[in-house]
Amino acid sequence: MNNEDFEFLTKKQKSYVSKLLKVFPSGSGLRNQFLGVNPSVCKLLEQMLQFNPNKRITAEEALKNPIFDEFRNKTENLVAEHEIKTKNRYIDHIEAIEYLLNEIKLIKK
Repeated sequence: MNNEDFEFLTKKQKSYVSKLLKVFPSGSGLRNQFLGVNPSVCKLLEQMLQFNPNKRITAEEALKNPIFDEFRNKTENLVAEHEIKTKNRYIDHIEAIEYLLNEIKLIKK
């Protein structure tokens, strides 16, 4: 990570990332941390987990990855019925879980 990657983070997030980088040094890559896992999966996760939103792939781009081909229904192109909006670009994991549960409830109706 370089300074450009940190400019998008709040003070609390920077503190978390600093601790995280002590465990997983920058450049170590998921492939080195999770030996035996398909390298394509690790690469996709690395693209999805970029802290800098300008470097992070979108959900739509991620879902187009060939690793999902076996699960994709090629005759249908499913798109969300409504745009998902958050208060800001960064939400904590509790908010993300709550949001996901609310979305699941909407689907079940």
